[in-house]
Parts: sequence; C-alpha cells; structure tokens
Amino acid sequence: MKKSLLCRLLVSGTALFLSSMTAFPAYAAKISGRLDSVTESSISGWACDKETSDAAVSVELTLMGKNGPGDVTVLSVNAGENRSDHGFTYAIDWSRYKGASYTVTAAAVSGEERIPLEGSFLYNKETHTASRQEIGPGFENTDTAAAADQNASEKAAKASGSGLAGEYIGSFQASAYCTCDTCSGGSKLTYSGTVPKPEHTIAADLNVFPLGTRLWIDGVVYTVEDMGSGVTDNRLDIYFATHEEALDFGLKTVEVYSVKEEK
Repeated sequence: MKKSLLCRLLVSGTALFLSSMTAFPAYAAKISGRLDSVTESSISGWACDKETSDAAVSVELTLMGKNGPGDVTVLSVNAGENRSDHGFTYAIDWSRYKGASYTVTAAAVSGEERIPLEGSFLYNKETHTASRQEIGPGFENTDTAAAADQNASEKAAKASGSGLAGEYIGSFQASAYCTCDTCSGGSKLTYSGTVPKPEHTIAADLNVFPLGTRLWIDGVVYTVEDMGSGVTDNRLDIYFATHEEALDFGLKTVEVYSVKEEK
C-alpha cells in the first residue's frame, strides 16, 4: 500500500538521479486506524484523522483473491461518518466474489495518497471464518506449502534460465528502490499492502500491468505489488533489500516476458 518512491541511479558520467514521489507526507503522520474484523456479512475497523478528529476518513478495502490479477476488488467506505468512534462497517455479500478465499486489507485515502491501516485478514468463504495475518498480505498463497511450491518454481525458473518465460512483452526501463527513508519514506509495505521481497516485488504502471501480474525478467519471476508516480508506461521499479543494492542496479533496459501458466 505504500506508494513506491523510486530509488534509481541514472549514470551520466557520475551524476546521481533520484526520481521519487512524496511517499508519506503530513497526511500519513496524522492518520491512525486498524482493520478489526472480517465476517460473513461485514468488514469493520476504524480510521481517525488526529488533527481533525470529527472529520470522516475515506477508506479503501482491498480484497485480493488467488485466481490471478483479475481477482482483486477495491471497495470504498467512510470511517467516522455519523459515528463518534471513528469506525466503519462495510456490508459485504461474499457470494458476488468467485474465489474461495480473500486477503482483506484497508487503507486511508486522501487524494492520491493511500495510508495502510493496521491489520489484515484471510477470509475463507467455505468456512465463513477469517484469520488475522501476522505479516503483510500479498498475492501469494498464504498456505505454507503452496508458498513453498511457488518459491521452488521461481527458483527453478532462475536455474533453467527461461523455464517460466512465456510470451515476449517488450523492452522496459527498470530502476530500483528499497524501503529506506530516501526511497520510500521508511514505509515497510507496498501499495498493495504486501511486505516487499527481493527477487519478487516490482512496481509498475497499474494501467499496463495490474496488481498481481507476474513478469519474467532475467531469470527472475516478479509480482507487481507496487506503483509510483514516476513508474509509468514502459517504466518498472524493482525492489531490493538495501539502498546500496538499489543504487548498484542503476537504470537499465530489461527484456520482459509473461510467465507461463503451470499445468
């Protein structure tokens, strides 16, 4: 849910070029809130603008399924509207959604800024139960075995060179970022609410590659989990664990492929 701040090095002689957006400005500092519960009929929580406590806060609820990029839904609700506890409750009809389970996250919204609220849940439609997630939500299956299988597949793709490389998409300009203050204002979550991971997380123009899209680049399978104001059209931003690694990557042209569907 963080808006990806670019941490990129454009080498023109020895010139350092950092292209970034305002990650968590004053709005982020004054917002607090939490996603409290997900049930068979509702999604509830609270959000408060600490500087204007009587003002309603716009909240986006994101439902992330496991059936690919198309299985993502964003819902809107106002926290504190006609409520003194700053709460919100969204009445939901789970029968409208085709997936068996969904990761649910929440973010306060002001203009183009989205500030993640605490907490996320995995809701199972078959059992009508929700389990709180201890780490950031994501598009990967939260089941340990399934996640291990995916990691094994991605490592196999790297080892084979092009094992999962599908159709050629084109050449893109790729930069790099991390979660440091310079790159991301210290945010630890991506725009989609995931905890970013090296050799996995990538930021893209969501009009080109929707959240959850998997891309094969140089033997690595990345998942689009982030975005940024400078990441538009044929630009990509790859996550690295450290600021030094991001700077070392610099700005380069990469060949991008789709990922083969495993049978």
